Amino acid sequence: MIRDLIVCIMVTMVVASSALAETVNSKLNTTIYGFIQGDVIYSTDDPADIGRSINNRRTTPTQGDLNFSAQYTRLGLNINAPTRGDWNVLGNVEIDFANAPTTSNPNLRLRHGYVQAKNGSFGLLVGQTWMLLAQQNPNTINYNGYLGRAGNLWSRYPQVRFSGYLDKFTLEGAVLKMTNDNNTATAHSLTEEPRYQARLAYKGDLFGIKNALIAVGGDIGKYGLSTGPTEIAAKSHAVAAEMNLPINRLTLNGEIFWAKNESLLLGSCGVNPTSKDSDITSLGGYININYKISDKLWMNVGYGSEENKAEKIAVNSARQNTVIFGNIGYKLTSDLSLIGEYTWNETNFKGFDKLSNNRYQFAVKYDF
Repeated sequence: MIRDLIVCIMVTMVVASSALAETVNSKLNTTIYGFIQGDVIYSTDDPADIGRSINNRRTTPTQGDLNFSAQYTRLGLNINAPTRGDWNVLGNVEIDFANAPTTSNPNLRLRHGYVQAKNGSFGLLVGQTWMLLAQQNPNTINYNGYLGRAGNLWSRYPQVRFSGYLDKFTLEGAVLKMTNDNNTATAHSLTEEPRYQARLAYKGDLFGIKNALIAVGGDIGKYGLSTGPTEIAAKSHAVAAEMNLPINRLTLNGEIFWAKNESLLLGSCGVNPTSKDSDITSLGGYININYKISDKLWMNVGYGSEENKAEKIAVNSARQNTVIFGNIGYKLTSDLSLIGEYTWNETNFKGFDKLSNNRYQFAVKYDF
């Protein structure tokens, strides 16, 4: 509790000092952004507050769960420094309160914290933000799920990223390393090597579609298995393709990937390697359709699924996981929105019955 109080005071001081700096030095451009969100969530067979996109294997069904929460509330600060020579520098800090989703007093969580510098066709980013691979995400209000383990690879990592820009193409490489796993010093992250990722993206006109984005990328890393003096780790890697296609009022985005031992990137249906020779091979992807009905009314539908090769996993492990969701939102004002979402999730286990879950979420969201 004392730690959280100290963190809150520090955040307040940063925001206050940034606002003061903006007043004193007009060359420093700071912007506070975020949203306040209150949710009512009901889940038929899984804890509603956790919001994961996969079912846990169990021999008996559980009762439904009702939860009221404000954990998705988010606060961010953008800082744009004046141009120094040919360098354009900006910084970003963003937090939410979803670090302990099973409590009414959730902890602060750092989502982003990085500095980015650009000089012509070269860019450098140092800090924590989205991983380089597979940067598209579905438009769901379940921010803890994002279809992870159900067709969407995603994670936020501390990293050093290099970018090269040439006309409509961007070529990037990154070295990434998680400091620990699930806030504990487990073996998963205790390896002597970082992860390596690369991505090539094109953004521009594509077959008559303006501002279309397509990209391909890859990931190479390790999954630590031992905390002892001798490192034991399973090799992991992935390749992914992604797209974002805005077509008038409709926007189509999604990804497809092939992966091996990628549970740390929320792949492999969440099945972790158990030995250095583990070969949990999976194929997955998702698609999301956003349609802007009017200036005040919009809707999303999405489908995601991934499947592990059955012969590569143990009995009772997740073999296939699928999510279908839909939401509709309405703006009462330019800042205040009402959003309702339904999600269906089914998980098939090797040598075990499949389990399903229905999740209903209603949110009131105030953007600032």
